Amino acid sequence: MIVDLTSQILAEKENKTLNKPFRTPGGPKKFSVYVKNEKGNVVKVNFGDPNMEIKRDDPDRRRSFRARHNCSDPGPKTKARYWSCKMWEAKKSVTDYTKGEWNGNDLFNHNDLLTINPSLAFADEEDTEIDDGCGCGGCGCESQAAHYEMSEEEYKEVTTIEDVFAARPGPKSAAQTPSKPSERKKGSPKNKPGSAGSKGGKITFSEKVLTSLKEKVKNHNSKNKKKITLGQLKKVYRRGAGAFSQSHRPGMTRGGWAMARVNMFLKMKRGGKVKDSYRKADGDI
Repeated sequence: MIVDLTSQILAEKENKTLNKPFRTPGGPKKFSVYVKNEKGNVVKVNFGDPNMEIKRDDPDRRRSFRARHNCSDPGPKTKARYWSCKMWEAKKSVTDYTKGEWNGNDLFNHNDLLTINPSLAFADEEDTEIDDGCGCGGCGCESQAAHYEMSEEEYKEVTTIEDVFAARPGPKSAAQTPSKPSERKKGSPKNKPGSAGSKGGKITFSEKVLTSLKEKVKNHNSKNKKKITLGQLKKVYRRGAGAFSQSHRPGMTRGGWAMARVNMFLKMKRGGKVKDSYRKADGDI
């Protein structure tokens, strides 16, 4: 008799990785945590002001914070307020730690969590929702990071024909044309400020692009110790799409340009040699 232990293995992985807050130096908040929402899906919750120092050992500060945020009723685990309130609790006893609840103090390593449970890399973020309706507007593309001008040599080094064709709508052709003025998008009411920045939240894409990004996450994480997430690649792609309007190259499509920037990011995460200007551009993600 063959016993399928898949569900048991998944449950054990979730038990080891859910409700384990970790620091997020690249933003969008000071900390993040993976939890299950009411639908049973694993989501990533970001919480904590990056500019705020936690001094919960000061009774007055702790009391003030918890009063301001109504921590007597912090709401569900899928909201940032719940975890912020947990962090601003008074220190607990050892017996409290053994009940399976986070103690509000110990932090975990994000890379370790992704190694134990690779599926976390594809979790949605719960704090904001931003639609990816255009290539640039309102997303922070005016920033130096978004306007990184990839050289033609860099583009050729990291891009592939499959990447270009996968992102290009309509008939495929080996001959591509420069971006027309009408294609240099400057804004869309669907985009909210910061979607391409380090503080950007959930971004949605076409199914074709999303499938390609997911495959890149899966391949990278299976071969490298330093893990990445789908959310990171979405932001990099978003920046590349926005930068295309300002620094397009003849013969390149917006989708191909954006995907090449994703490949450059992956090269950097693999430990490959990239220019310092690029590290400064997407090093915050």
